Amino acid sequence: MAPSRASRARRTTSRRRSAFAALTIAVLGLLLPGTAYLAARRTKLGSTLIVLSLALYGGAAYVGLRKRDAVIGWALDPALLLWMIVGLVAVALTWIVVLITSYKMLRPLTAGPGSRLLGALVVGAVCFALTVSSATGAQTLMAQRGLVKKVFGGTKSQTRPTIVAKKDLWQQLPRLNILLLGADDGPGRDDTRTDTVMVASIDTKTGNTSLISLTRNFMRMPFPAGSKLHEKFPTGFWDPNGEKEQSEYYLDAMYRNVPKLCPDCLGPSDNKGADVLKLSVGEALGLQIHYYVQVNLAGFAQLVENAASPLTALLIGPLAEAVFMPYMTDGRGADMIGSWFGTGPERGLALLFTLAGVLGFAATAVAWASRSYRRLSAEWAAGVAHCLTGLSEGWLTVPIEGVYPLAQAADMHRRLESRQVAGKLLLKT
Repeated sequence: MAPSRASRARRTTSRRRSAFAALTIAVLGLLLPGTAYLAARRTKLGSTLIVLSLALYGGAAYVGLRKRDAVIGWALDPALLLWMIVGLVAVALTWIVVLITSYKMLRPLTAGPGSRLLGALVVGAVCFALTVSSATGAQTLMAQRGLVKKVFGGTKSQTRPTIVAKKDLWQQLPRLNILLLGADDGPGRDDTRTDTVMVASIDTKTGNTSLISLTRNFMRMPFPAGSKLHEKFPTGFWDPNGEKEQSEYYLDAMYRNVPKLCPDCLGPSDNKGADVLKLSVGEALGLQIHYYVQVNLAGFAQLVENAASPLTALLIGPLAEAVFMPYMTDGRGADMIGSWFGTGPERGLALLFTLAGVLGFAATAVAWASRSYRRLSAEWAAGVAHCLTGLSEGWLTVPIEGVYPLAQAADMHRRLESRQVAGKLLLKT
């Protein structure tokens, strides 16, 4: 049945508002989806969406306040993480649809071209922001899912702790110790050296964390008594008949050398070098190392790539497909510069990256020439000179509260945990 004359009159009256007011109501209506529909006299649709939004907000608040343990469990379930990604995308799409339809319902019928253009730009910008934020959230959830599958999947390790499925996971691990490894392996490199070896010791009740860094040229790193590694190297990892300095027996060489010298000392393991370091560093510090995190050159490059991936996927990708690749395949670009730059879709990508590099260089040059950068450089140089003067004149010193031999590393760690240290604690080798 067609709407009555009175109903049409009410809807026409509701659209007799300024374009700015309509845009404001539509955008602010995202805070509680459905309110803009009510302003547009779509009562049933608006009421239904408001009820669903309030139920979603209330459920999220209840889970965040009362079900924190369950949230931790969900964050470790790959299947639930996948459903979270789907839900996040669905919510973002719903918000975008609500924004666009709300603005179309509220926009004045007599709005001029300028008002329509402004509205389209603002709505487009908000939609773009929603897309980027949801893509970033989905990427984070995907990274978490990949981490969970990799860490808690079917990998082999003889040093991983046994966790029993209980209500409170952290009762079993009042203190979580994680070995942090920075390795130099990558394409074109035959061997791996762990130039960075640190331990993050985390109090699982308070979150307080102690970081312990070990110098990469430590020698005679010990192994737990009773282990096959201790039987092979009873006085630590070194050659008693060798020279005083033995670089192949440094801490940073253990990752690659110990598994070669004692391949059967660890049993089944997907990363024997990491397991070796977990055992040795744990013995040296008097700690049980539960897990490890290893980052190499490729991992560092991936961190940078992932940080920019939402912008790459949502802006650079469509720009390359819609503009640059056709331009260098059968467009004017192929005719103008194809003779020396090359033609085809891949040359379109190369042109895009070349222009991006030139723009990046130009932006860097502008930043270097800016007054803010010159002021920051002058302040930094003055600060460095001030510190060097203080060190040379003796009125600026680095407080060293204690020097411990390697055998007393556990004592040093306990002192760090006491949080009564204001200066540096050194391990002496």
